[in-house]
Amino acid sequence: MTRFAVALMFFAAPAFAQAPAQQANPTAACTATAAQLAENKRVAMEFFRAQGADRVALADPSYKQHNPAFKKRDEDNKVSDYEEFKAAFANPQRRGGGRGPATGPTPRRATRTKSSRPSATSSP
Repeated sequence: MTRFAVALMFFAAPAFAQAPAQQANPTAACTATAAQLAENKRVAMEFFRAQGADRVALADPSYKQHNPAFKKRDEDNKVSDYEEFKAAFANPQRRGGGRGPATGPTPRRATRTKSSRPSATSSP
């Protein structure tokens, strides 16, 4: 039984070993400067904040669509990936592209009861 336990520990040890370190972002081979990385991040974040024509303005005419559903729509309508992107995001309510502003329920403000309010006449 002892041999089995030793063999189990020997073969099971790699399964419990520490996970390999994650790749640094950016990778060591990245040639972009810190300023370029910051600008790319700014544009990416702005893309998700922008709506309608402001979002379309951030896309380049060489844009390539990778989503199969949108690719099929491109082919069916015989338009470029960029033209379909413009149609989907220029007017999101019309085409269903983009999520638009949040429309969920608004949380209620917490209200105090009379007993939890400090009294103006009370002394410490």
